[in-house]
Amino acid sequence: MKKIFLTILVSAILSCTAFAETNIAVVDFQKVFQSSPQVSAAREKMQKQFLPQQEEILAQQKKLKSLLASFNKNNAVMKDKARKKASQDIIQVRQTLISMIKDYRQKVAETRNNLMNSIIQHIQDIIADIAKKNNFDLVLLRSSVPYASDKLDITDQVIKQIK
Repeated sequence: MKKIFLTILVSAILSCTAFAETNIAVVDFQKVFQSSPQVSAAREKMQKQFLPQQEEILAQQKKLKSLLASFNKNNAVMKDKARKKASQDIIQVRQTLISMIKDYRQKVAETRNNLMNSIIQHIQDIIADIAKKNNFDLVLLRSSVPYASDKLDITDQVIKQIK
């Protein structure tokens, strides 16, 4: 629905004689984003930053698995008091693990959003700079336009500046 609306809007703009002198460009934002060395650097930074938490979660998972295996193996011969304590230990380790995973996911999402937002802003600034230098009045996303001539595409210029 959005694409249809944008197509109609762009068609209306292009067909108006008042906009006959409008300089338009298109950019493939996904291609620029994927080509950005900042995206790769952000991924590497996040991997290094969250590696200790990943290792803690794995250790907690192993602990839970070990407790469960021991409980299942010895359940039949355990006294009620020992069985109850083992059950409580399993519940406590499981709750700790769930909390760790929730915290990890939240921190990863927050960090990813912050890093990606700064990269997106940087790309948008580069696009705006190219548009100003080349006197473009309008820069559209290639994904929102059903067709655009290659001579209108500034994607490669953006990629060159981002690297």
